[in-house]
Amino acid sequence: MPKVHTIMRNLPKYCSNEDGKKQIMKIAEEVDPVLPSNECRDKDGKPLSLEEIDAKWDAKNNKYIIHRLKKASKTHEVQKERETPIELLETAYRKLTHSDMVPDSVAASDCHRARDLAAKISQRAHDLEHEFFALDKQYRKLTGKAVADD
Repeated sequence: MPKVHTIMRNLPKYCSNEDGKKQIMKIAEEVDPVLPSNECRDKDGKPLSLEEIDAKWDAKNNKYIIHRLKKASKTHEVQKERETPIELLETAYRKLTHSDMVPDSVAASDCHRARDLAAKISQRAHDLEHEFFALDKQYRKLTGKAVADD
């Protein structure tokens, strides 16, 4: 497992899909945040130090927590791998047509950079369109369907 600060940064990602969220919620449901009071004392009845209590709680719960975090992480990775080119294109299109995509709101000092980015996006979109057209043409040739010029 990665370090704790990395896990905390990735927690929103783990919870971004339903399975990951379920795994994280299982931790909250099944792990007590504190040890029972009878476990906070040594065999002579003296209270344990906070470090000893933390170590005891960790020993009792770490395998379960790590197991659930690994499952949540794995579901996130699987979802990320399943992201198809169609989903990526749909997301890009939604972002480019978003109501906040207003050229007038770009600072004058960033207009040149914005124009360069728009040109790169346009070129990549043009290249992708040609690649998809060629793939579609091959598919239709194999299946015997006519190619549509949309």
